[in-house]
Amino acid sequence: MPEMIKSRHMNRRLFYTVAVAALGGFLFGFDSGVISGCEKAIQGEFSLSAFWHGLIISGALIGTVIGVFTAGRPSDRWGRKPTLWLMAVLFLVSAVGCAFTPFDAGWGPHLLGWFRFIGGLAIGGVSVVVPLYIVEVSPGRYRGRLVAMNQFNIVLGILVSYISNYFVARFMPEFDPRIV
Repeated sequence: MPEMIKSRHMNRRLFYTVAVAALGGFLFGFDSGVISGCEKAIQGEFSLSAFWHGLIISGALIGTVIGVFTAGRPSDRWGRKPTLWLMAVLFLVSAVGCAFTPFDAGWGPHLLGWFRFIGGLAIGGVSVVVPLYIVEVSPGRYRGRLVAMNQFNIVLGILVSYISNYFVARFMPEFDPRIV
C-alpha cells in the first residue's frame, strides 16, 4: 500500500485500480436492472407460466443472496483480487450463457434460469468483495470517496440498464402476449 502513495494527491495507479474494481458495482447495478426490459418478452418467448416466469426472472436475486453469504470464505482464503477474478468469470459465463440460450421451450428457460443464477452469485460476490478490496488498497484519507465510487457505479449501472431497456423497447417489435 505505501508504494501507491506518492504525494498528497491520489495517484493515477490507485485511481485506475479502484475504477476497475468498481466496475463490479456497475455490473451489479446493470444486471439488477436490465431484466426489467425483457421479462415480458422472455415470458412470451418460452410460454412460461406465472410460476416459471417469476422463478427465472428472480434467479439472479436468489443467486445474489447466496453469493453474499458465500463470497467471504474464498475472499479470506484466496484474497480479494483472485476472488474478484472469479466473480468476473461468473459474470462472463452468465452473460454468454444468457445471450446464447436456445429458444427451445424445453431447455431454454431452464438454462436461462441457471445462467441468471450464476450471474446472481457474481452480483452477491462483488457486493461484498469490491468494497473490501477498495478499502484495503486505499489510503485512509481517500478511503471514503473511493468506496463511494463503487456506490456511484451501482447507481450508474442501474441508469444505463434502464436507458438500454428504453432502446430495446423502442426498436424491438411490439410484443403481444395474446398471440403466444
